[in-house]
Amino acid sequence: MSTQDSRGAPRGPSLSELLRDLEPEILAKWEQAVRKLPVARSLARPVLMDHVPELLDRIAEMVDEMAAGRPPEPPQETAENHARDRLEAGFDLGEVVAEYAALRATITKHFLQKQLLAEYPEALSVLNWAIDTAVAASVDRYTRASRRTLEALDRISTASLETRSLNELLQRLLGVFLDATASVDTAVILLREDDVLRVRAAVGLEEEVSQGFSLRIGEGFAGTIAAEQRPMYLRNASEDPLVKSPILCAKGVKALYGVPLVDGSRVLGVAHMGSRGTSEFSEQDKHLFGALASRATTAISQCMLRERLEVERAQLAAVVEQMPAGVVLAEAPSGRMIMGNRQVAEIWRRPFEPSSNIEEYRTWRGFHLVNGRPLRPQEWALARAILNGETVRQELRILRGDGTYGFILSTSAPIRDPAGRIVAAAAALVDITDRKRAEEERERLITEIDYERIRYLDLINNLDHVVVWEADPNSLAFSFVSSRAATATGFTAEEWKRSPKFWAAHVPPEDLDALLSHFRRCQDEESPAPFDHRFLRRDGRVSWLRTGVHLLRTGHRAHLVGVSMDVTELKAAVGARDQVLAIVSHDLRNPLASIMGAVQFLTLRAASDEVHACFRKPADIISRAAQQMARMISDIVDVSSIETGHIIVVPAPEHPYRLASEAMAGFHDRAREKGVSLRSEIAAELPRVHCDRDRVMQIFGNLISNAIQVTDPGGSIVLQAEARGKEVAFSVSDTGRGIPANEIGHLFQPYWRSTRSGYKGSGLGLAIVQGFVAAHGGKVWVESALDKGTTFFFTLPVEGAEPREGLSRAA
Repeated sequence: MSTQDSRGAPRGPSLSELLRDLEPEILAKWEQAVRKLPVARSLARPVLMDHVPELLDRIAEMVDEMAAGRPPEPPQETAENHARDRLEAGFDLGEVVAEYAALRATITKHFLQKQLLAEYPEALSVLNWAIDTAVAASVDRYTRASRRTLEALDRISTASLETRSLNELLQRLLGVFLDATASVDTAVILLREDDVLRVRAAVGLEEEVSQGFSLRIGEGFAGTIAAEQRPMYLRNASEDPLVKSPILCAKGVKALYGVPLVDGSRVLGVAHMGSRGTSEFSEQDKHLFGALASRATTAISQCMLRERLEVERAQLAAVVEQMPAGVVLAEAPSGRMIMGNRQVAEIWRRPFEPSSNIEEYRTWRGFHLVNGRPLRPQEWALARAILNGETVRQELRILRGDGTYGFILSTSAPIRDPAGRIVAAAAALVDITDRKRAEEERERLITEIDYERIRYLDLINNLDHVVVWEADPNSLAFSFVSSRAATATGFTAEEWKRSPKFWAAHVPPEDLDALLSHFRRCQDEESPAPFDHRFLRRDGRVSWLRTGVHLLRTGHRAHLVGVSMDVTELKAAVGARDQVLAIVSHDLRNPLASIMGAVQFLTLRAASDEVHACFRKPADIISRAAQQMARMISDIVDVSSIETGHIIVVPAPEHPYRLASEAMAGFHDRAREKGVSLRSEIAAELPRVHCDRDRVMQIFGNLISNAIQVTDPGGSIVLQAEARGKEVAFSVSDTGRGIPANEIGHLFQPYWRSTRSGYKGSGLGLAIVQGFVAAHGGKVWVESALDKGTTFFFTLPVEGAEPREGLSRAA
């Protein structure tokens, strides 16, 4: 086809025909230029050519349209399709513009070489218009694609910020994937649990979630992606053996594209998208899915870290809440308190109200122990840890919320990040109020003990004729001897302690074995009776010492504590007393017996005739006085025997019922004369007791006689008994006036008589009762209530029982 130029001269072939003829040459030169772009170097030629030949054809058509006088149609659709393909192939906008520039330069160069511009001046404007249209379409396409990608990434970021639950985040991410890629029908996210990938969220394959579908790393489609850490693409997934999910296969998924979710070097999981309608995903969709998955990985990692942090924070809070100490956490550098457990409130006795900064620490009232000065905010252990990085331990006095004062031990340390910066601090508060008060009480007790020890030492060091000593229980070496030892023994305290065998050197052989046996016995008995022994003084005189000792244990250490008292003068006094008792018991009893014999003779004569009747009354008076004197002499002798430990008992089996009956027989007349009821309630089936019958008759006699004295007419006296294990407990009860509480402790003292109870006599009866009961290994006690009466109790061992040691050995 020929045309005319602008001067009307005939032209050669048309421009469109020339462009079509030059197309192979233009494309070759253009390919040569575009291959220099890195993105185009490895592309196959058909992919590289793409829509460029079509674009050249469209430019030729535009020339024909101009020649025909029609407005040319720019290559809009062709440029958009080319831009879309280039976007999917990974070209950025600059590279697309560069290939268009290369096309413009190649065509222009050919026009110049062929000298076509003079003949076809409109060619250059058509070329520029077409190329500019293509560039504009590419810019628009890339802009829209970029906007879509940015919007999707923005939605992922928003979802990451707005959701607190990982499951909710995963579901929102899948929604973004579906909205961003129109051809996608299924989307799945699998997360790693140790060596297993488990489906956590799915769209289009929801059954995989409900059924807990999982794969091991390296197994199946997703497992292979995770193991190799690279994307994978299948075009017929439902029939591919690599796919292990029966649910996915049943859905007929064709195209399946998956990418690993990698955070640094750590695989978090796998995301894949699928399509039931197509076997191909565009490069743009795959590229977009990869970009979204990459951003999603960050969001998932952050959410997992948040959840882990929340779990650890909850665990920390639970642990802190159960700790016996108060715990406070504060952030640095402000000092704002972010956590405090219930113990803090209990220690301070006020609700825990966290301070917003260090300056507000002044609301917690603490005081230095040394001078009582209030703590400044910066002096608290928590503040010092935050401000100075100190590890602090301080004891403080505090003013609690209820107005009382207490004591705390506050320990605080800084918390640092990996770079060593202080990010927080923790303080532990322990209530040491009880400990401090115990320490104060201990100091007070130590002071009192020191005072009492001084008083004790002062007392024992000023006792005349008494030596207090401490010694090793095995070697008998003295560790302490009171300072008045010389006055009692003639040897100083230092001489006692220096002598390795003090007792052997100064106690006669006839007493030494018994004394040493006494020391040994004290280790088996709680407190053996004191032992009297002779002692050789420095000047050669023999004196008597009464040595009492007991074993004192302190921890793993034991030592003897003894008291040795000079009883030489006491022994002489006892000897004199024994002489008096001998006179009383022998020299007075014989004349008294003669008097009683003479009185008996006079009584008989006065009864036989009227001549001697005048002697009847004097004889009765003399007889009663003699009997009373005989009883007094007998009581004095008995008390003396009890006090010296020489009382003798001759035990034999006796029945309690008979003992009581015989004892009452001699008192029925006296009780009847006074109008007092006297009876026994002792059962006949009680076990027999092992006792000296005469001594028991004396016990009952003294108690019944006293009861008759104090019981007013109309009153009663009752004898009772009951078995108590290996002994029988007897009692004598009266309905008399009772005994005041302050007098009960004196009742068994010899010669003591109450001025209020109504008892008459020498004051020896109850002392004799106590002595006789003790000689049997029993015990005696009294219970009394004013205006209600008194009951005396005593015990005797049952027949066959091992008797407890009394005042003397039974003979």
